[in-house]
Amino acid sequence: KHQFDVIGPYNNDYKYSEIKKDFYVRTLFPFESKALLTNLYNDNFSVFLTGGATWEMFNDKKKTIVKDFIPEDEINIENLENPSSYLVLPFSNALDTFEIINEFK
Repeated sequence: KHQFDVIGPYNNDYKYSEIKKDFYVRTLFPFESKALLTNLYNDNFSVFLTGGATWEMFNDKKKTIVKDFIPEDEINIENLENPSSYLVLPFSNALDTFEIINEFK
């Protein structure tokens, strides 16, 4: 019922459409969400590639979901009332790490 997803194209009041990308990937960052990325960067910075999807996979409306996202730290009331809509592909419908890497070849 609950799972990660690959976040794909989005739109909002300012951006009505997005340029198509060949690949979308989902990464996990090994630090607390409140940490600043710029403070964590060093020569050993790493992320975990957890899966991905191709543009073609996002065209299958039976496998995708539209989700509205509002940033956790949003303070603009207009943005709270008009969230960005993202097309997402649940992990159960996505490519795993090795499959998405093979798509890059």
